[in-house]
Amino acid sequence: MKTGRETEIEALPAEVDDAEKVRMKVLISKKDGAPTAVMRVFDVGPGGHTPFHTHDWEHMVYVLEGKGVVKEGEKEHPLEQGTYVLVDPGEEHQFINRGSGGAEIHLRRAAVRGMSRRHCRSRGMRAHGAHRRRGTGVVVQFEL
Repeated sequence: MKTGRETEIEALPAEVDDAEKVRMKVLISKKDGAPTAVMRVFDVGPGGHTPFHTHDWEHMVYVLEGKGVVKEGEKEHPLEQGTYVLVDPGEEHQFINRGSGGAEIHLRRAAVRGMSRRHCRSRGMRAHGAHRRRGTGVVVQFEL
């Protein structure tokens, strides 16, 4: 088991192509013994955004404070404190802070990774759905 305080972890610039004004704290990862989950906090500054991207795993996002939008393909959904988001595997998405000043968007994001198709098939699950089943027990238990 690992416990900790977010305030004790330094926020570092997200070193990802096409990200602007994004800082990240890694709370839990493989180096902490979590084989399939990563929990991070992202700060998207005024006028900042994450890249418009996809990946092979799902992730869940909970907005801690601030306002912005999450782009899903061509559609935008408003974000504010208390909003949660499920991004499915392969879904194009981007988090954007359209503000020019004031509060940042603080995103708590937990991503479930590491389940290969072979691993899923050996357990009688489809790869796409397996992430969702495995991830629920790991991630959704957090009450913020």
